[in-house]
Amino acid sequence: MTRTVRRPGLRSAPPDATTYALIDRANSAAEALVRGGDADTALERVVGHFRRQWRGDMQERLKAHVAAGRGGLSELALRAVLRL
Repeated sequence: MTRTVRRPGLRSAPPDATTYALIDRANSAAEALVRGGDADTALERVVGHFRRQWRGDMQERLKAHVAAGRGGLSELALRAVLRL
């Protein structure tokens, strides 16, 4: 079970369609990059993909979503977002 820490006083708007689309893309990328290999290798692939291929605002939107205690990300995608 993954726990997300909510920062006191953090207020944000509910997720919008763009955030949901990013969550879907993050989960799809994580699933595609997990191919063969151990969990650490898969995590490094996903983090590298996010850093190389995703604009900063996309990364920030996902990080804010996680910081607000919201779900939807696969375990691998969540771990990768937390490493950004």
